[in-house]
Amino acid sequence: MSRSKFSVQEVADYMNMSRSNLFSIYKRSEIDNYKLAKFSELFGKNLFEYYVDKTAIKQIFSIEFSELDQRITHLESQLRSKTQELEDKDEIIIMLKKVVALHEENQNNLKK
Repeated sequence: MSRSKFSVQEVADYMNMSRSNLFSIYKRSEIDNYKLAKFSELFGKNLFEYYVDKTAIKQIFSIEFSELDQRITHLESQLRSKTQELEDKDEIIIMLKKVVALHEENQNNLKK
């Protein structure tokens, strides 16, 4: 706590625990995820890095990023395809409007 901008009491209050419970955390070899997340939030630093194997984290994130990258690539492909479909349909609408206009013009010419 000495390097922190927070006093022990401020940290204890933030964590919703007594000072003695806060100090007992230092004696433990483990800390639950909720408390570690709260400490990370308070100090603005990902404290999970200190408690897990960094290689394992990198591997997990690498797999997740790879899966997300594949998903993004697939979605971008679908978006391009759907954009092309919309452009094609816009062209069809323009052509159909021309056909309708020609048909109406022919109908008007026949009435005269």
